[in-house]
Amino acid sequence: MNSLFANPQWKTRLFWVGLVVSLALAACAGVPAPTPAATQPTPTPAPPPTPGAPGIPQTRIPFLSFGTWQRDVPYCQDGDVALKMDVMYPDASTGAAAPVAVFLHILGGSKDGVEIDGAGELLKRGYVVVAPNWRQPADVKLPIGYGDAKCAIRHLRANAGVYHIDPNRIGAWGSGVGATIAALLGLTKTGAWPEGTSGFSGQSSQVEAVAARDLVGLSSGWQQPELQNYFGVSSADDPILAKTNPITYVAKDAPPFMIFQSDKDDTRPGAMQLYNKLKTASVPATFVEITGCEKCGDRGSPSREERAKMLADFFDQSLK
Repeated sequence: MNSLFANPQWKTRLFWVGLVVSLALAACAGVPAPTPAATQPTPTPAPPPTPGAPGIPQTRIPFLSFGTWQRDVPYCQDGDVALKMDVMYPDASTGAAAPVAVFLHILGGSKDGVEIDGAGELLKRGYVVVAPNWRQPADVKLPIGYGDAKCAIRHLRANAGVYHIDPNRIGAWGSGVGATIAALLGLTKTGAWPEGTSGFSGQSSQVEAVAARDLVGLSSGWQQPELQNYFGVSSADDPILAKTNPITYVAKDAPPFMIFQSDKDDTRPGAMQLYNKLKTASVPATFVEITGCEKCGDRGSPSREERAKMLADFFDQSLK
């Protein structure tokens, strides 16, 4: 044995064997142990995008303690005229597409009238509330503004994904001439007068429910100065008056209606005539008389708050 280790060649071989073994052991010690698949973190799903028109700030609604809105959202274009609307969103969202309530303002008013006309109650119940401006005298004659409202409905359907709304659950409500326009949105067919040509022609302009207060331009008619100023005609027998009267279009396939009517208002006969014709056609219709005032607005009985709840109940029944 002594003679074996005395041999220089064996000493050299043992040196190299030891060196190789040392390097192998060092390499093995530096390899990290594999991580079990079960310990890998689970990816967090991305939150759904915030509803609303891109590029337009979304702020808290100043006249409510809840909800957000976007002001002056362009909805249609007629030549060099950009038509605009306000869009309000509820705070609570189920993640599903929301039903829509569209407010049509009075003659001489603007989309800002939605502040006192039931928007808060609808937002509490999960509706997206939309208030478009529609053109009116003295800028244009009345029928043009009716077409603006139809274009607003087409715009909403074409952009349902943007606003996170259900295009098959759209209701409209309004007062005065705005109520008349809301009724026309429910009763006139898509593509028929007063459809307008301001955009989104491939979409339906009809709504699935209508609420109207103190309808104007039915059986009571218009006074001579109003005919000229509003319609540009001089005769009460002009065909334009029948074309702008919702009673002309009542049919059995009409959507549900709720009619609010001030008992002392001279528009009451026309409102009753529309209600009776809807009932004769077997259209679901409710008539609510507001007592104690003419063109009641925030007065009368039932109160404004009670009427807001009745309006929301009606839309719940018709659209949800």
